[in-house]
Amino acid sequence: GWLLFLVGLGLIGYAGFEFYMAVKRRFLIDITFEKMGKRMERFILWFGIVGYTGRGIAFLSLGFLFAYVGWNVDEVRNIFQTLEGSPYTVFVLACASAGLIAYGLFLLLASRHLRFIATW
Repeated sequence: GWLLFLVGLGLIGYAGFEFYMAVKRRFLIDITFEKMGKRMERFILWFGIVGYTGRGIAFLSLGFLFAYVGWNVDEVRNIFQTLEGSPYTVFVLACASAGLIAYGLFLLLASRHLRFIATW
């Protein structure tokens, strides 16, 4: 049980890092903006912010799930009933899925304009 709880805390910490990436826009460091138009810049920025926030929501909800199961290890059978009965489960899953779709679109758009740092 304690191992699941620690994994949950680690996932919550990683979710904080994803939120930090979204707020500080650290994902824009490796992208070359010289060769793209303003419209593409706005798309990449918007999809990046929404995508990293969605990843943060996904990792945060997964971290809370692992921490809850690790804390209440004797009640593991009731975890799905608890999640099903919660009114926010659908909202959290919808936000996480929309964010992950936006993150995928961000990766598709940004892949053309990535700065190659390593030389082979």
